[in-house]
Amino acid sequence: MKVHLLIIVLVSINSVKTFNGNNDFDNPHFKDDRTTLVELWEWRFDEVGKECERFLGPNKYGGVLVSPAWEHEQIDDPVVNNKYGLVSYRIMTRYGNEAQLANMIKRCNSAGVRVYVDCNVGSTTFPYDGKGFGGTPFYGTNKSYPGVPYTYDNFNSAQRCSAISGDIEDPRDLYQLRDCQLTGINDLDNGQKYVQDKIVEAINKLINLGVAGIRIDASYMSWPKNLAAILERLNTLNTKFFKPNSKPYVFHSIKYESTLGRSSGPSPSEYVHLGSVVATDARRKIVDSFRKRDYDRIKNLDSLRDDAWTQIPSKSAVTLIDSAAYQDKDIPDGINFRLPYTLIRATSFMLAWPYGLPLVMSNFNYTIEPVPAFWKESPQARKWPAARAPIGHDGYSADVKLRPDSSCSEPWICEHR
Repeated sequence: MKVHLLIIVLVSINSVKTFNGNNDFDNPHFKDDRTTLVELWEWRFDEVGKECERFLGPNKYGGVLVSPAWEHEQIDDPVVNNKYGLVSYRIMTRYGNEAQLANMIKRCNSAGVRVYVDCNVGSTTFPYDGKGFGGTPFYGTNKSYPGVPYTYDNFNSAQRCSAISGDIEDPRDLYQLRDCQLTGINDLDNGQKYVQDKIVEAINKLINLGVAGIRIDASYMSWPKNLAAILERLNTLNTKFFKPNSKPYVFHSIKYESTLGRSSGPSPSEYVHLGSVVATDARRKIVDSFRKRDYDRIKNLDSLRDDAWTQIPSKSAVTLIDSAAYQDKDIPDGINFRLPYTLIRATSFMLAWPYGLPLVMSNFNYTIEPVPAFWKESPQARKWPAARAPIGHDGYSADVKLRPDSSCSEPWICEHR
């Protein structure tokens, strides 16, 4: 059974699909007929480079999504979520520095694997004072980030938010989603030209290093017109690795069900002209069918008709089964490594289904508790699973070690293998 499913997965990864859309940002620039993207969640840049050469390239993966490259907040006993706590646009994180990122990009491109970087363009940190991973000080209580620099005036004010608390209280309200804070995090006003200038400069640096594109985290918190103003100023891709005048691939996360609920989020139609969009409805339909929830059953999946129920054309869709948002034990709305055979079967269906660009999650064994005292005191602790990050003795993300059978040692799960 396991061998047969593995064959299905490998055949599906090498299936021929075409991702040529009508907008400038939905071509992932895969080499040859490669089709599949993998997210190496929490992997260090050096380890990603190794994996491109020894496994992803030989097994025809098209690309790899890596963790944020910009300097994040540094806290004791780090949790996975704090990688998005932006302090500056220096490339200095627990995953590596600029030289290590550049080396990884070169190694992966040489192996035929494109690189995409997770980017936060809408927020910084919680309102507290601290230092970034590279030592850059910040003063979140006053919304001051001298490493950029950003000041109080570069953030959305409480007065602009229609909710009394200043936070997103009604996730169905598109104005609150774009103008209010998410669980107390300082919310950037990326409608300002100055803020856009800083974001464009930072993304263009990644493009010049040789990435094929970016994932924009929590795009639902940004007005589409603001994202358009940023994207239209991005450089074309580095001609050392790509054809001349190639635009970066961009895909958007527009819903976060585990935080905001199933009914939250804007319509995908607001974002498909700005790149590809994660097909949350497709994920939910497949997961519900394989978990036999309500009236959904696997046998009903043969009636799916591309974008008829996902609202996203195939050329602009990113499909996934598992993600970092669904790692709680026995989470009813997800399938993760704790249900290995169900995950293999659902992933096999996704890879074989001729819709969208499939994204395979590769994770580590989440330990949800205990969490650091700092995180317990924050509003976010009540909303998101604050899993401890897999940190090595030097403060960087831990080594990924392989067993003799080529599987990964704890804490790494390595579902993609």
